[in-house]
Amino acid sequence: MTYQQKIGKLGEEIGTNYLIKHKYQIFAKNYYTKYGEIDIIAKKNDLLIFIEVKTRTNNKFGDGKENILRNKDNFMKTTMQFLNNNQAQLNEINHLRFDALIIMLNKTRYKVEHLKNIFS
Repeated sequence: MTYQQKIGKLGEEIGTNYLIKHKYQIFAKNYYTKYGEIDIIAKKNDLLIFIEVKTRTNNKFGDGKENILRNKDNFMKTTMQFLNNNQAQLNEINHLRFDALIIMLNKTRYKVEHLKNIFS
């Protein structure tokens, strides 16, 4: 596993723990299709949230928001495939939301920025 993959996995774990702490239920992680991946799919009440996690150790390549918006079409195609494949398990879901978690890491601490409704 490369250094970047390790940083990405660490960010996803921090993001998962953040969501659990804020009373989200984790429905799925690392959902793959031919269009791409959704890092975390979570539920909160009657809301299903599709979450992209971007982990950064510096701002050299931006904060990750631009990359998420640039890949919106593939993110939406992956979402549609997830919904089609999981209809039976989603009958209590009334709303969808698309979020991002930006994780900024340094040697001793981290910061989580939760961006809700990133495509609105």
